[in-house]
Amino acid sequence: MNKPWHKLVVLGSDWDVYTHAFSDFIENEAICYIPTFRPSGISGAIQRLHLNPKLNRCIPLPGKGIWGWRIADKIRKEAKDAPVCILILENWLSIESALQMLPKLRTSFPSAKIVCFAQDLVTRIDDMYTLQHTDTEYAKRYCDLFITFDTNDAKRYDIAYFPTVFSYPRNICNASNGKYAMYFLGRDKGRAVLLAELSKRAKEYNQTVNFLILEDEKEKPVPVDGLRYTNKGITYEENLQNVAGCNCIVELLQKNAASPTFRLWEAICFNKKLLTNNCSIKESPFYDSRYVSTFSSMEDIDWEFVRHIAEPAFPDKNPFGEQIKPASLIHFIETSLDIRIHQ
Repeated sequence: MNKPWHKLVVLGSDWDVYTHAFSDFIENEAICYIPTFRPSGISGAIQRLHLNPKLNRCIPLPGKGIWGWRIADKIRKEAKDAPVCILILENWLSIESALQMLPKLRTSFPSAKIVCFAQDLVTRIDDMYTLQHTDTEYAKRYCDLFITFDTNDAKRYDIAYFPTVFSYPRNICNASNGKYAMYFLGRDKGRAVLLAELSKRAKEYNQTVNFLILEDEKEKPVPVDGLRYTNKGITYEENLQNVAGCNCIVELLQKNAASPTFRLWEAICFNKKLLTNNCSIKESPFYDSRYVSTFSSMEDIDWEFVRHIAEPAFPDKNPFGEQIKPASLIHFIETSLDIRIHQ
């Protein structure tokens, strides 16, 4: 018996990091990518008030689930009676208590395959209305497959593991000899002290750094030498331009995280080195000691590794390239659910 064909519908994100990462899906006419639950025009303005989290935490407004039914109707129009596989990214899980999308999708599409993909730690995916972490047991009651990017979360919540995906950058010129030796971009999340010490050590080894921290309303900046803070939005394209102009990307995992982030994919795509505190990466199929160096303390850092300019490791084709593309996620879903997806 042949495996059934399904149309892939992605409940995605309009955040530019994700629209880049999933651009292969967005540009594929066989795949429906829905970037936001918010409609345009007057309906969007009404919905913005109706779903306002602060307002609803004070006065729970009735009828919020109607917006979930509108999404279901949109999926139905896109599917045109074909079987669907619905891939839900984590930002939709953060509004689940309001939209109740999972039971609506299961009711509206009883034969559909529903997949949730958390590309952040479960403990960082909070429902905007209840302020509680995503309930994986609740989600698993309605979905056929729950995936996490993190190996620790996979064990902790008994869900499947698959790394984040990444579409190859276009129209960004790589620079083999950049202005800075080391580059970091991210929110503080308790990492400013470590970055400050890393900046100090880099200076001792005559290595220039570009450590840029995005200010957060919840976290007060820690003024230290070597760090630059900004409250202005940095586009992901600007970030990739900075990546292209450095020699070594710095990756500092969140507490309790254990799996590769976009930093590794950026290093692979731009042929840069990666300095990471993710020591478990040595067990990853993406690990290559020529281009990835780990550390657990400042004394562990190999400054010769940082100083040396990366050379093309794979002059013909990077063997990791196909493994990080969105198409690899489709293959994983097909294998896990025993279906075929139109591409």
